[in-house]
Amino acid sequence: MTTTDFTIRPWCDDDSVERLTDLLHSAYAEWGQADIYFTAVGQDASVTRERLEGGTTWLAVDGEAWIGTVTVYPGAGNSIAYYNDRPGLWYFGQFGVDPAWKGRGVGRALFETAMAHAVSQGAREFACDTNREAARLIALYERWGLTQVGQHTWPGGGLSVVLAMPLPCGKSGGRQTERGPG
Repeated sequence: MTTTDFTIRPWCDDDSVERLTDLLHSAYAEWGQADIYFTAVGQDASVTRERLEGGTTWLAVDGEAWIGTVTVYPGAGNSIAYYNDRPGLWYFGQFGVDPAWKGRGVGRALFETAMAHAVSQGAREFACDTNREAARLIALYERWGLTQVGQHTWPGGGLSVVLAMPLPCGKSGGRQTERGPG
């Protein structure tokens, strides 16, 4: 795997939603060309803005170039799919990498950043969903430790596979144990 230096930084209020929308269109273009449904294939800036709300977003940057993004959300009370209503669950979405940067560690670094944030907020489980026809993405998420836990049909179309993984203890720093009394 070829790697290049890049930085992951948090989303700033003065960042351009239109520019983020363009990045997502680029990252998801291959899926649109294959006629595989993802919201990010054709979402407009208002949808991108809506999907930023309630989450924490990071950008992978190379100098001034935006090369990847991910948003992580607390699951309970901010659900996008039935599975995400579980206590202690956080999920990631609006996740994409510029095609020129795929295979260079950007996606994995964004995933690990999002997961670390979730752990710091007390998350006990981390999840996502992806179109069931996106076999390459499902295999990637499984290599990263997520397992298939269900399916979800989106109102706009498409059947998603829901994937999740348990997380180490969050912000309390304590150890969770399964010990009984005494």
